Amino acid sequence: MAFCSVPDFPAVLLALEGLNDLNKQLKDDGVQFAPEASIHLTAITASITKLEANRRIAHDQLEVETIETSKLRHQIKNMSDRVRDEILADVAAARASNGEKMEQLRKDLHTASQHREETVGKLQGLLNQNKTLHSEQEQVKAEHKAAIATLNDQVDLKYSLQKKLDQTLQQTEALEYSISAIREKKASLQQSMMLNREACSEEKHTLLREINEMVEKIKQQENVVSKRHQELDVINDKKEKALCHLGELGTRRSKAERSLQKLTSSRCQLEQQLDEETNRNQELRQQIEMQKKEFHESQNTFSLTLQSLKEQIAVIDAKIENGRASGPVLKNTLSQVHEIFKRQHNKENEAQANYLSVSQQLEQSKLRLEECIASVNIYNYEIMMMEKQISKLQEQENITRCVFERKHGDICSDLKAVKDAISQCEEEKRNLAQLLEETKSIQEEHMENMMSEISNTRRRYEELQQEEATLLQLQPKCADPDLLMSYVTQTEMEYREMENTFQQEMQQITAKTENFYRSTEEKQKELEEKQEVLKELEVKWNEEKNRHEGLSDLLRDLNRKRAELELLIQDTKNQISVLLQPREVLKAQLKKEQKSFTDTLCKYSSDLRTVEVSIYNNHSVLQKVEEEKSRMDLRIREMMEDISVYQQEKERYQQEVRELEDKIKCTLGSLEKMWKEDLSVALEWESKDEVLFVSINSLLDQLKTREHHLMDVNTLVHLQMMNFSKRLGDKAAAKQQNYQKIMTYNLCSKKKVNIQSSN
Repeated sequence: MAFCSVPDFPAVLLALEGLNDLNKQLKDDGVQFAPEASIHLTAITASITKLEANRRIAHDQLEVETIETSKLRHQIKNMSDRVRDEILADVAAARASNGEKMEQLRKDLHTASQHREETVGKLQGLLNQNKTLHSEQEQVKAEHKAAIATLNDQVDLKYSLQKKLDQTLQQTEALEYSISAIREKKASLQQSMMLNREACSEEKHTLLREINEMVEKIKQQENVVSKRHQELDVINDKKEKALCHLGELGTRRSKAERSLQKLTSSRCQLEQQLDEETNRNQELRQQIEMQKKEFHESQNTFSLTLQSLKEQIAVIDAKIENGRASGPVLKNTLSQVHEIFKRQHNKENEAQANYLSVSQQLEQSKLRLEECIASVNIYNYEIMMMEKQISKLQEQENITRCVFERKHGDICSDLKAVKDAISQCEEEKRNLAQLLEETKSIQEEHMENMMSEISNTRRRYEELQQEEATLLQLQPKCADPDLLMSYVTQTEMEYREMENTFQQEMQQITAKTENFYRSTEEKQKELEEKQEVLKELEVKWNEEKNRHEGLSDLLRDLNRKRAELELLIQDTKNQISVLLQPREVLKAQLKKEQKSFTDTLCKYSSDLRTVEVSIYNNHSVLQKVEEEKSRMDLRIREMMEDISVYQQEKERYQQEVRELEDKIKCTLGSLEKMWKEDLSVALEWESKDEVLFVSINSLLDQLKTREHHLMDVNTLVHLQMMNFSKRLGDKAAAKQQNYQKIMTYNLCSKKKVNIQSSN
């Protein structure tokens, strides 16, 4: 930032001098200012000084900006030529480098196209050779497959005929044996089925009796359980009511705690405010006493000086009449006396200002005390309301305590009854468990017997089947085996149905017992949960008792502190009333001073108008400067736009260069892809040739194995395969040579690309 001197504005200086002169005149006349007038004067002077400071700052900024704009103009003039030269040099260099690269790329493309044409011709020759080989191979495969198919058909016919003969012989033998066995088993099965039916009917009757007994016992237990459920529901209702009441008490307690916290916080704040105000009142008293002392001293000194001045003036007048030669000496003495008078007048003004500030502070402190008194009254009212609420809460707590004790006794009696019922249920449960164990043991024995009988019947069934087979062998072939088999299947189905019914009945019985066990366990869990809830309620009741005692102690402390605060407030009121007595005398003096001050304000208003006119002129000058600045900014922007256009052209040329480089890279990539495709094609053909070698060798092995059957065909195929092997050997050698040439060419092309990239 460049420093430049700013000239002072004469209108502002004149206004300030006029204000200072007016202030001196008022002080000389002994007129006292009102606080509002003094504040207004200070605000006017401050605003004038601020306007002058702003004008100087604006002038400094204007000069700095003019210097910077001149610098920018010089830079812009030099920048345009320099940027153009740089852009032209960059464009020429880019064009030269691009031309060289394009020529190199054209040469590489020409060589790559030639190489591609050569590879295409070679590939066409290889494809023609492969087509001829494929046709010959297909002919040989077709002949070989036809010969193999004829031989396989003949062998299959032979095996199928032999299998059919064996199956027919086995079926005839099995039928003869089965007919004889079925006839023998028929009689034995009828006897065993009659016996089994009688035994099953007896067992079924016994099981039905046991099931009916178990069902009756289960119904009795269900009735008992339903009664217990009803009792538990009644207990649950009582428990829910008690929990709701406890929740309400908790909410009321939380509200009371919050209100107490608020009261404690407000009490602390009031105590702090009272301490601060007492300290301030003491300081104000000390200041007032000091100022009174100074005021009395100044009055005494002023009266003494006035008397001395009057005496001196009388002496001076006599001396002036006697001789004017002593004029300069008298002037010096008058100037000294005038200075002494000014000093005393300034001291008196300072004392008056201090007195006004003290009065203002006293008014503020009075307002604060009134606010504190109002807040204290509000807090007293709140404390009264809180005491009423607390008394109501205590009454409600007593009522709830009585109700809770009654309910607690009822719940204890109910718990005893429930415990007795639980003990009875446990005894019944033990008895039922014993009965279930006995029934299980009986059922297990019954199942073991049933399983043993089933195993015996199966053994009998197998023996009957064997006997039936022997009978069928003995009986003639004219017997009807289908009827016997149908009868046997019916008996088996009936037997299986009986087994299924017994198993289902056993499963139902076991399911009922498991359900009964589960229901008893659930009831036990519910009773345990209820006992835990009762314990929690007792713990909460004890906690609430302790909290209630703490709240009562806090209320006592608050009442005691409230009485102390009331005493302090009364003391402060008395002190403030004593301090505010001389205030009325000062008000009468201030009214007189306000009248004189209004006249001075009219004069100041005229001076301020002149100052405003000068400020307006300065503002117009600043607007003109800002317009010139905006014009310069527009020119600078135009120059910057020209620079941006040149930069865009430069970027466009750079993009063209990058596009050319990308095209070069794409062409190189395409060439590499073509080369890789050629290599892949060559490798595929080599793999196909290897597959042909493998297939031909396999065919040779197969043909050697079957030389005895097809001597004539083998000789012809052997000759053809020898010819194929010779041809393929020549082609493989030619392909290897071509592959080596391609690899050498690729290495050369990669070296060229690396050299170009390094350049």
